[in-house]
Amino acid sequence: MPLLYKREFEEKLKGGNKQSQLLKVQEFENRAAVAESKVEELSKVVEAQGLELQAIKMRIEETGKA
Repeated sequence: MPLLYKREFEEKLKGGNKQSQLLKVQEFENRAAVAESKVEELSKVVEAQGLELQAIKMRIEETGKA
């Protein structure tokens, strides 16, 4: 868990009853799941761009040889 989120999470858990703490934990878990999903999406985009760059590089190399 990133340190910034951990600190925010610990601050939110201070005080309150068990029910409110449980709700805060669920909220935090939901936010973490959304963030993880976004990271996966961005990873796919970066991978696709890398493949595009690789294809361009290959075309440039072939053009230089011809």
